[in-house]
Amino acid sequence: MPYQVMVDLGKLKTLYSGLGQFSYYFGKHLASVHEETIRWNLLTPRSYRNKFGNGFHYETLSIKRRYFPFLCSKYDLWHAIHQDSAYFPGHAGTIYILTIHDLNFLREKGAFRVKYLLSNLQQKVDKASYITFISNFTASEANKYLHIGNKPTKVIHNGVEIDTGKVTARPKFLPGGKFLFALGMVLEKKNFHVLVDFIDRVKDYNLIIAGDKNHSYAGKVEKLIHQRKLSPKIIMPGIISEDDKIYLYKNCEAFLFPSLNEGFGLPVIEAMRFGKPVFTSRFSSLPEIGGNHAFYWDSFDPEHMAEIFADQMNFYRMNSPRISEELKRYSQGYTWDRSIKEYLEVYQEVLEPFRKTTGTFSINGKPVRILHLSSEIGWRGGEQQIAYLIEELNKLGAENLVGCARHSKFEELCKSNGWKYFSAGFSSYLNLDTASNVARVCRNNKIDILHLHTSKSHTVGVLSTLYGHDAKLVLTRRVDNEIGKNFLSRWKYNHPRIKRIMTVSDKIREIVKPVLKNPGKSITVHSGVDALRFEYHRDKRILRDEYRIAPGETLIGNTSAIAKHKDYITFVNTCEWLTGKGFKCRFMIIGEGPEHDNIRNYIDARNLTRNIIMTGFRKDIPLILPGLDIFLMTSVTEGLGTSILDAFAARIPVVATRAGGIPEMVIDGETGLLADPGDSVALGMNILRIAGDKELRNLLTTNAYKLLCTEFTKTAMANKVMGVYKEIL
Repeated sequence: MPYQVMVDLGKLKTLYSGLGQFSYYFGKHLASVHEETIRWNLLTPRSYRNKFGNGFHYETLSIKRRYFPFLCSKYDLWHAIHQDSAYFPGHAGTIYILTIHDLNFLREKGAFRVKYLLSNLQQKVDKASYITFISNFTASEANKYLHIGNKPTKVIHNGVEIDTGKVTARPKFLPGGKFLFALGMVLEKKNFHVLVDFIDRVKDYNLIIAGDKNHSYAGKVEKLIHQRKLSPKIIMPGIISEDDKIYLYKNCEAFLFPSLNEGFGLPVIEAMRFGKPVFTSRFSSLPEIGGNHAFYWDSFDPEHMAEIFADQMNFYRMNSPRISEELKRYSQGYTWDRSIKEYLEVYQEVLEPFRKTTGTFSINGKPVRILHLSSEIGWRGGEQQIAYLIEELNKLGAENLVGCARHSKFEELCKSNGWKYFSAGFSSYLNLDTASNVARVCRNNKIDILHLHTSKSHTVGVLSTLYGHDAKLVLTRRVDNEIGKNFLSRWKYNHPRIKRIMTVSDKIREIVKPVLKNPGKSITVHSGVDALRFEYHRDKRILRDEYRIAPGETLIGNTSAIAKHKDYITFVNTCEWLTGKGFKCRFMIIGEGPEHDNIRNYIDARNLTRNIIMTGFRKDIPLILPGLDIFLMTSVTEGLGTSILDAFAARIPVVATRAGGIPEMVIDGETGLLADPGDSVALGMNILRIAGDKELRNLLTTNAYKLLCTEFTKTAMANKVMGVYKEIL
């Protein structure tokens, strides 16, 4: 029997609002989905009954549905496609999915109203089984101001549909000459008034500001236009038809969107669909949606806006065929077919039998229990990966327990996060007391999976089986050095209780496979990072101001631990070669490690103290990393190199060595530039290539961010790990 799924399209009653358009296209494209396991139901205004075809059962907005939902039909799943809906499922057991578009009210309303709206939205979040967001920016704000808890979440970008090939007539309101175009409901958050003084300084263009004017702010904008005597140059036609919109997009010189608050920013992608240059602000979701393909105003000073516009329009005209095609290609990444496909995947996920029954990652109705074992005292990339995995598994409903070293950084993390843990000694590989303790914890807590994350925990975990417990063992290997040929190494890698060996790169898997009697036991599960970690930190001045770095100096850095295999000697040599060529640059080593003093002495011996800054350990990486101009990784061995993924997330171009798993992320010429380990000259030449080529920088950072979001996020990593758990259970 198919699942009954209700989709709330109630905002169709205000069709020409952003939510109205979202509802219309959601219904239109849902009509093309043929899923035998789902019976579709739509909640719509009466005038939209049968609007999307006969494949749906329609329920009408009504007093009964709003105030007496328990008297209405029961559904297995209810999707509120926006957070403003007043309609809810009326029966216990219905899965409730909530899509949050924005929290713009935080900046638009007074304190009392904000408190009320947050409380109201929190109630909806509390009801939800799953939450989707239309942008990473919205997701970040929701996680900051709402208690999401362990609920599963997903970012699904909006789709864009507009007929770029349609032939339309010239609107009657359009004056002669070249014109710029702006579109949106004329509200304060759209910030359209800043375009008035801007257009006064751009003499060769008229300006069309189209959109609903039924708001007091529109009157203020029109009054300002009249005061500046710009009525002939600036036209505000109000709501325009689809044909007029297409004509204006197709024939404008550029699209302007100085908005302050956007959950997504649909017109930005619409304009790009026509290959038009877009000038927008750096606020809210706009840098995320526009990416490296939009031009940005850093302030709304009219002189600055006019200067940026003139410079970038000149750049666009000189390269218009290529840039126009790039804009069109980029915009094709935002389609309704893709969006609906992703929403359908969410529906199918929450309707899986085990979720429908228990709401957790479970076996026979009981949550899966995992014990994570880590022996490290300090904090490096591997520990961050374990933390990310536990965070994501918590969201999926698994029960996690941590076994960590006494007085370790991980013990501090467990305390601060409220995670269940026990601490033990990992002073040696053959620590039988710790092995016995692990076995006892497994028995007492009925652990299903014992996940071994480090070399010492690998040995302790295998030894724990001698003391009796039923947990299945899973190993993650993160280093690319050769495995010892002694008996202990061979024994612990081929121990029959180890069901799977996960390697963080294909390179490590190739090292592990020859040691295994059953090479099929190994599988690559790439590490992942938090793609949102750097999303809203774009102030490049923090490091420059703190260390007084001149605007003309290129800032090159690394955030990896100062360890031998990171080869900071080559990092220093690269700096020496570049400065010898007269290249104005500063190098920055952000972090700590056992090789700190050796590298400090090497820098001093080369008289590079002014050129290379060693910051020591920093807790503010999300704030300062985007301030680098180029990320340089000089490792001679590397399991994967997740600090490179952080650089991808921060949209910093990467120069790296062909070490370990790095080439699985840094694809030469596509997501970064590569050189052989130890080759400081080749690394320096790659830095010069990037520093001197803006188009190359944009290409590398755009491709790198796309690769990150598809293959190297913490969510993708956790889903693959969970797949391994499911398989062996």
